[in-house]
Amino acid sequence: MKIPIFPLSVVLFPGQMLPLNIFEPRYRAMLDRCLREQMGFGVALIKHGRAEGSTPATPFSIGTIAQITHVEEQGNGTFAVICKGENRFRIEALNRHPDHYLEAEVQIMPDEAAPPPALLMVAHRVANLFDEYYRSMIALGGGWQREISPGGRTWLFDLPQVIERHTRLMEGRATGIVEVPGHMAVPSLPDDPASLSFVVAGELNAPLEIKQELLEAPSVLARLQKEAEVLTEDMPEIEQRVQAEHRRHFTQIEQLN
Repeated sequence: MKIPIFPLSVVLFPGQMLPLNIFEPRYRAMLDRCLREQMGFGVALIKHGRAEGSTPATPFSIGTIAQITHVEEQGNGTFAVICKGENRFRIEALNRHPDHYLEAEVQIMPDEAAPPPALLMVAHRVANLFDEYYRSMIALGGGWQREISPGGRTWLFDLPQVIERHTRLMEGRATGIVEVPGHMAVPSLPDDPASLSFVVAGELNAPLEIKQELLEAPSVLARLQKEAEVLTEDMPEIEQRVQAEHRRHFTQIEQLN
């Protein structure tokens, strides 16, 4: 299968949403082709070079197909594009299209099989570790999330959606016309181990090298094991940061009083 390749400073995982602003002529040509032929394009982390410039960057050999879900012209030749990660792929051959973007012959890369008992056990551990991690990250941002009940699942918040909804609500109150829906759908951490592994990988505040390693993991089990390792290593430092933030907050309150 031959698809356009978009090298970026981001790792896209299957199921993850990716907003893009496309303005370079070569990538506008790529977008036009994808829309015309109803095809996706490959998102791959940059290995060498830069996303901008006359020479396309060299990407890692494993990436994710991005399917376009929404396109909006912003003016001045810029397009706001929303994509969703689909299948992982491996680049077999890479060349430059006449319109100057990269094009590759790719092979879809499914996960290798893993023993179900081990998969479920590690998935359960990762879900519990991630709940603590995610609540701590929200706390560092000044937010709060209720602890989950036994057997429950972490709620995942789409911060841009929350901000947009709040902005629309404030604008509506100012004009007297409120058109904001009364509720938002808040997704929770999935039960399926494969989906769980990709959601956690996408949500981790980790270096791109770690994210690429997670994307390249040969199986769901290997990906979950690596995530458990990363979460276990990161939590002590994150907890210290949360405690320091709480101390700073309460010191400011005492000073004001």
